[in-house]
Amino acid sequence: MSGGLKEELFIEIGTEEIPARFLDGAAEALEAGLLKLLGAITHGAARRFVTPRRIAVVVADVAMTRPATSKLITGPPAQQVFVGGTLDGALTPAGEAFIRARGVPVSALEIVDGPKGKIVACREIEGGEATSDVVAAGLEALILGLPFKKSMRWGTGSVRFARPIHYVCARHGARRVHARVAGLDTTDHSRGHAMLAPGAFSFRDSIDWLTELRQRHVLADAGERRGEILRQLSRTLEDLGGDPVIDEALLAEVVHLVEAPRVITGSFAPELLELPPRLLVESMKTHQRYFPVYRDGALTDQFLVVTNNPFGDAAIIAEGNARVLAARFHDARFFYAEDRLRPLAVHGQRLAGMMWIRGLGTMAARQETLSAAAAELAADLGADPAAAARAGSLCKCDLATQMVGEFPELQGHVGRLLAALEGE
Repeated sequence: MSGGLKEELFIEIGTEEIPARFLDGAAEALEAGLLKLLGAITHGAARRFVTPRRIAVVVADVAMTRPATSKLITGPPAQQVFVGGTLDGALTPAGEAFIRARGVPVSALEIVDGPKGKIVACREIEGGEATSDVVAAGLEALILGLPFKKSMRWGTGSVRFARPIHYVCARHGARRVHARVAGLDTTDHSRGHAMLAPGAFSFRDSIDWLTELRQRHVLADAGERRGEILRQLSRTLEDLGGDPVIDEALLAEVVHLVEAPRVITGSFAPELLELPPRLLVESMKTHQRYFPVYRDGALTDQFLVVTNNPFGDAAIIAEGNARVLAARFHDARFFYAEDRLRPLAVHGQRLAGMMWIRGLGTMAARQETLSAAAAELAADLGADPAAAARAGSLCKCDLATQMVGEFPELQGHVGRLLAALEGE
């Protein structure tokens, strides 16, 4: 049986910056794999922590050893093992073979009732290993087996992970779990913000770890990080007189892009507002992860960026981000102007050279199928079949535009804009 002493199990993987979309899935898999590794070892609740540079799982109240169980192993009839069929008798050749096979001394044998009389048996103890040994044995396979849509190799080794691993902190209570992962010995230390406090530090438990990280400019709790970003965004929008509109999907992504969030206001040339608003907004959100600023429902020439450098020069950071954004906006304006030089249907002529799905034809063939289906459905639904067929015949044409080539997420919307300019 495991003793009454229980300690916190702490596993942290420190890495280069992992893409935001990979973090939650990897943390969930690490938690599930760690609990599976513990198996019958008693433990409390698990908790996950993620930042761009770390994935951590904490399991509370983990017993020091795996429970030990006794299993009765039955053997031949007692008469075949002992002369006279009792424990006092000498071992027969069959008896010697039995103890060799089980790896037990004669003193471990006992005689029990079997289905057809007395038989020889022995008891084997399973379990009882130290929890740290159980975790150490499976830790590398667990970590290197975490699922990522894309992984990479680094250095001269063959190890693959989402991004290069810098350290693995593994502790059961105050003691290090001795293991080797990706060529690195595990440690009992963690590290702070990569730019502001990169050195290693010690800690007592996960609560102390969170406190020490805050002092080293890292908010490891994603919920705490989200609350801080939301507070700063809301306060900045209020100061700017902007609408209190915050994109929740973008917020969820940005939470996983920073460890020490700081919101900074930037701006771009007002004349770029002549572009369709959605083009500007999609470019800000999708490519740069900026929050657009609205005032009375209208898009403004300001944006909010969440930086990972709380002590950087705000003006320089804002100017640098504005330059990057302006370049994208000017590209968008050029592409949009070029695309408007030709009718949407002319753009669509290039669909004949675009494969839809191998063996199922081109995008042009798909568009023809959609047009025919739209007309048929429109007739059944009391709509205008001709208008539906026309919409179907244009619905994929913008795939051939420069704008959609640069901003794929705007496919359909660009077609709608171009069609509207032609009076559709």
